[in-house]
Amino acid sequence: MEKPINRDADLLDDGESSNDQHSFGGVWTRIKLEALEKYLAAFNTALSKQSFTRIYIDAFAGTGRCDIKVDGANEAIDGSARIALAAIPSFHKFCFIELQSRKLAALNALCREYPSKSIEVIPRDANSALKDLCSQYQWKSERAVLFLDPFGMQVEWSTLEAIAKTGAIDVWYLFPYSALYRQAPKNADALDADKVASLTRVLGTDEWRQVFYVQNPQPDLFGDSNGDVRDTDHHQMLEFVSKRRHGLTETPVHRIYSEASLGKAYLKAMGIQPWQRQQPDFPPEMLGIIMSTYYGGRSEVHWRREAVPVLYCDFLSMYPTVCTLMGLWRTVIAEGIDSIDATDWVRDCLQSIETAHVQDADFWTALAVLVQVEPEADIFPVRAKYGQDASFTIGLNQLTSERPLWYTLADCIASKLLTGKAPRIVQALRFNPKAPQNGLRPVSIAGKPHYHVNPVTDDFYRRLIDLRRTVKDRVKTAPSDEREALDAEQLALKILANATSYGSFVEFNVEEQEECVTALCYGPSEPAFSVKVHQIEKPGTYFHPLLATLITGAARLMLAITERLAFDAGIDWAFCDTDSMALAKPAVMAYKDFLSRAQSVQRWFDPLNPYEQKGPLLKIEDANYRITAGRLTETLEPLYCWAVSSKRYALFNLDANGKPVLRKASAHGLGHLLPPYREHTAPLNIPSPLISLSDIGVERWQYDLWYRIVETGLKGMPDQVSLVGLPGLTTPAASRYAATTPMLLRWFKTYNEGKPYRQQVRPFNFLLAFQGQRLFAEPIPNDIPMLSDKPKLSRAKLPHLPRAVAPYSRDIETAAQCFDRSTGQIVLRGQLKTYGRALAQYHLHPEAKFLRGGYTDRGRTIRRHVYVTMITLIGKEANRWEEQFYLGMEAGAQVEYGIGGEDWGKMSNKLRLTAKSMGQKHLSAVIGISSRQLRDILNKNAVPSPRTQNDISRAAV
Repeated sequence: MEKPINRDADLLDDGESSNDQHSFGGVWTRIKLEALEKYLAAFNTALSKQSFTRIYIDAFAGTGRCDIKVDGANEAIDGSARIALAAIPSFHKFCFIELQSRKLAALNALCREYPSKSIEVIPRDANSALKDLCSQYQWKSERAVLFLDPFGMQVEWSTLEAIAKTGAIDVWYLFPYSALYRQAPKNADALDADKVASLTRVLGTDEWRQVFYVQNPQPDLFGDSNGDVRDTDHHQMLEFVSKRRHGLTETPVHRIYSEASLGKAYLKAMGIQPWQRQQPDFPPEMLGIIMSTYYGGRSEVHWRREAVPVLYCDFLSMYPTVCTLMGLWRTVIAEGIDSIDATDWVRDCLQSIETAHVQDADFWTALAVLVQVEPEADIFPVRAKYGQDASFTIGLNQLTSERPLWYTLADCIASKLLTGKAPRIVQALRFNPKAPQNGLRPVSIAGKPHYHVNPVTDDFYRRLIDLRRTVKDRVKTAPSDEREALDAEQLALKILANATSYGSFVEFNVEEQEECVTALCYGPSEPAFSVKVHQIEKPGTYFHPLLATLITGAARLMLAITERLAFDAGIDWAFCDTDSMALAKPAVMAYKDFLSRAQSVQRWFDPLNPYEQKGPLLKIEDANYRITAGRLTETLEPLYCWAVSSKRYALFNLDANGKPVLRKASAHGLGHLLPPYREHTAPLNIPSPLISLSDIGVERWQYDLWYRIVETGLKGMPDQVSLVGLPGLTTPAASRYAATTPMLLRWFKTYNEGKPYRQQVRPFNFLLAFQGQRLFAEPIPNDIPMLSDKPKLSRAKLPHLPRAVAPYSRDIETAAQCFDRSTGQIVLRGQLKTYGRALAQYHLHPEAKFLRGGYTDRGRTIRRHVYVTMITLIGKEANRWEEQFYLGMEAGAQVEYGIGGEDWGKMSNKLRLTAKSMGQKHLSAVIGISSRQLRDILNKNAVPSPRTQNDISRAAV
């Protein structure tokens, strides 16, 4: 298993010096080594009950100590070798490779501190030493962790190939991207023989020359070629490296540190203690209330499957911005939170609130309030299983409920602005931060002294965005050889701002239990009730749900204000997505008039800009501006939107012939699929992109699909998108996933039996999943009621749809020799959907949470009016809902806790009445359980699982 490129650290770490004192790095060095320490403990624990000989290999071992610089002061910490020696459980053998003589002396002294351990110090070049180690063992009874952290371009591709062939070494390879970037200059004329040899040696191919460089489009004064220039930015170079490394191993490429991990690292570096540690006695009942108000970002389509002229705008750093406006950094660094009653104030506020009030930046500091309301045709986010959706989704809909529900004050204000009436208030609680924590300390972002942040006196979020804006300004005037490095720097600051302003505060880790366990479930109102579950949601280190719900609630308010302003200005909107909205032109309005009105909406938010550098808070995106001679101009050009459903849209201009020119498109619902063809085999009858695919946001095959969708829509045939001419569409549609959960690994239990370990599907290996289809028409049994009669078909009696999986292979045709993970039987080729079948209805995907959002519906969608009959308590939304949809929904894949006591009592009464009218046998078939199970439930001898409760709620009507 290979630990891949740490892209985020590459963007932030200043790198390591190779001096003999082994003095290098900063806070990121500490983070890296702490992560290694945790991994080594987990690795040895996982293999402790197996008979493998466990080996630790350190290819650039150093001295075992590091002197790092944090905020200008030197600090000595344990290096990788010392950390490995201290790991518990211990490795059986250690191999330390180090070539520098002065470091060797310190390394040998370190080894003498552990006389009982089997340690080999190898004073050789890392490449030759590693190749010898790989050939020294047969790797049948050995397993190893290799820490590969070079100071530059030392690691040869052939070394990685030798490591990969063992199939038994977990590799932590911190790829030297900054060195790669330096070796590949902007102008190819600067590529001397040494640089060419170095790049080829590290990447294992000379293909980088064709990928990184193109002929300079600007000829010299005599009209001759001006040589080659690099045509890739740092993202594309990293992507090339990632793709090269895919060929070494079946290991998935994902970051060692997620964005949330980056955020947590900086919170820790500033000495900020987690909220749960500061306030461990916080009432769980209140946690239940807070979590019930969490709805995440708003993503909706309002104008569906029609070409609509739009002005596409997005908010500047939405989550950091609302954090800054609400002053939430004070809550992040506080010792805890207190709450006070704010019912009267909230009632007065909602009665009088208008858009002018929320244009005052000071008003936003008062939004740290949760409100219990009795909704009556108010507009609130509603989480439900709309239509036939298998998972819960969120729609901003009209809501009526006899039972009081909790929402953020921001959601209540949004409802008032959109409906014109204040929700009925039951009670309201204002949350205030306590005093700042002790022990807070300043940090310098990426170790740069001029990126200094004091958590006590600075608003961290404001400071990060101000720093980013400064760097972006430098990009505009920087020499070309510095521009991309500065662009990477501003991107890193953006990542850090977003990570610390949201992700860490609502992190949950789902732990599967070997046996069913009993837990207490707290909801929005009624007392906690006991549930039996196989999965437990463990909050992350910096879990703080109040912050998470206040932040996302405020972001939804920003979008609601935009919607209100648009309607007040006489214009419309086409779609919104978390931090952006496409303002839409009514059919009868002149484009110039629309543009003037839309820009007035966009400029309305300027007074809310909380940053040092003033300017638009709601920005007009680059996709709105004309491209001339390959360069973005400052002239707005008519932009059109084609939106299908949430997160599925394309933005385009029209050329002189009325053909679409794609500017931005979504890969949502496509990203799970392996490409059916590569860019060099793209159809010639589809124009090449005018801008880079990375700027559009899709791969070439996805671009081609969207081009066909828009093209046929413009021809007046939006239901009949032709895929003819797109290559690879007769191949089985394959999705690649990482075997990162026990559930996924269990599918391969039978497959793995009897195979050597290296041939098995192992944790973090890739697997392929295919979409099943029935080989021929299979009639539904007559005794199963149709959907028009009852809301649920029997799971037990429906014909089985194959759930096909296979070990990963780059050759999809070979991998298509797969098996059904439910039965273990071989799945025939004809039972697998091709790419053509899988993509056939992509352009029709419904927006089920709204009316007029069906497959063939076009035009404006309409909000539903949802009437609450019961409340099902669930866990935080699954992070891999798309994976679950295409792999097949598993029982327990989404954490559901069921219906609370009061609602279950009402549902039980309805169930008895339905059983009398329908008959128990018929009802059990509709629910999908046995007649005996139904009798036990009716007689209160059994409590149904949350999933069965949900099926009962659909049947007992």
